[in-house]
Amino acid sequence: MSIASCFTRFERIIAIMSNTYRSFAHPVMSLRVGARALVLGLVLASIAGCQALPSDKAGSEQGKPATEQKEGPMTGILTLTDADKGKSVIVKKGQTLRVELVGVPTAGYLWLERDVPAFLSKTTENTRPTDPKNQNQPGFTGGNHYLSFDYNVTGTGTATLVLDEKRPWETDEPPSDTWSVTLTAE
Repeated sequence: MSIASCFTRFERIIAIMSNTYRSFAHPVMSLRVGARALVLGLVLASIAGCQALPSDKAGSEQGKPATEQKEGPMTGILTLTDADKGKSVIVKKGQTLRVELVGVPTAGYLWLERDVPAFLSKTTENTRPTDPKNQNQPGFTGGNHYLSFDYNVTGTGTATLVLDEKRPWETDEPPSDTWSVTLTAE
């Protein structure tokens, strides 16, 4: 439901409630009833299916798999995903490289850097739900998330970027998964 139709529904509820309570002649009583009508109208409108406005997507296409997010002339971001595991990729000096992998951080499994080429400088780490429609609902817990690392390509060379999926506190356990890509920076 759009926010405009939500407000239209809310206005109708308020109008109905106002007409119902206009019979009160006392001004203080009318004010109290009007405030109650406003609060009740807000509650009813939210129960009637009004949805929250989408959150700021911070530059990513929330809800879309990373493989559908293409590098564009305005973004300058090259996004690598699980589909790029084991590949060789050419990057340009000055470019931003984003590695976005699905993990289960709510169960403690994080993607951790094992080997980072010297020509990469990490700028940010982010997370976002893989199913925002459901995972952003009040009371929803758990689920997979996209975990992303952004790097600036600051030099040239060839090296392998390696990330391990594991629980950080389980230091004696092997990773549950390993992702790597060989990068050639020009």
